[in-house]
Amino acid sequence: MPAGFRVADATGCMLAYCYGDSTGYRSTGSVMMSPDQAKAMAELIASLPDPMHGIGSATLPPGVQGPFEVEDRRTWFSVTDASGIRVAAVYFGDTEAGSLTRDAARRLAAGVSRLPDWVERPP
Repeated sequence: MPAGFRVADATGCMLAYCYGDSTGYRSTGSVMMSPDQAKAMAELIASLPDPMHGIGSATLPPGVQGPFEVEDRRTWFSVTDASGIRVAAVYFGDTEAGSLTRDAARRLAAGVSRLPDWVERPP
């Protein structure tokens, strides 16, 4: 069963979206996180910038591993882990997605891609 977790700022602007599916695959063939992994990843992204500054302790969801890579998908940025699992989607230029500019979305995706550098590895 598909699940999605929206990460928004205090004004409601959507910053990122984390998709999960119990099958682990989308109809497009891309690898997805489980719903539990998607929820944990959304919570981790929502905690930014705390991990950047060493505030609190955070870990990547089990099964998600760095390094992360950002891919420009024309109207959004895809952030994937080392095994090809999409951990976040950052949209831009869409009023429903919060109207992030392309540059703001690229910077946010780049920040998400650095999460493995800022958090502890799962046990």
